[in-house]
Amino acid sequence: MDAHAELLNLCEAGTVERARVGGKAGVLGELAADGLPVPRGFVVTAADLDVDGWEVALAEAVGELGGSWFAVRSSGAAEDLTDASYAGLYETYLNVPLEELPQAVRRCFAAAGADRISAYQQRHGGSPAAMAVWV
Repeated sequence: MDAHAELLNLCEAGTVERARVGGKAGVLGELAADGLPVPRGFVVTAADLDVDGWEVALAEAVGELGGSWFAVRSSGAAEDLTDASYAGLYETYLNVPLEELPQAVRRCFAAAGADRISAYQQRHGGSPAAMAVWV
C-alpha cells in the first residue's frame, strides 16, 4: 500500500476478497450491488492501519458521509463459517462521535486478539483470521 490509506466504500466491499474486508462488509457490499438498501459507509482494512496518517483518510471518508454519530463494527473473515460462528465475539460501538472514531476503530481491531476469541479459535481448531472494520 502506498503512503495514503484508501478506505473502501462499503458498496465496493462485495467485489473484494473476504480476507481483506471480512464477512459482514462483504455481504453488505453484495447487497448494495444488487440494489438493496444498505446504509452508506466505508471499510477500514487491517492494511490501512499500517499506513501513517490513516486517520486523515478516515476523516475524509467521514466527511463524505456527513453526520456526527457513527456505528463502528467489526467484520471478521471467519465470522460465519460452516463449522464455527464468531457472532457476538467481536466488538461493535454505536453512537460514536466524530472525534472518537479513530479510537473506536482501533478498539474494534484490538478485540480480534481478545482472550474469548483465542479460546473460541482453539476449541474449533481455527487460527487467527483477518479482520476489517466498517463505519
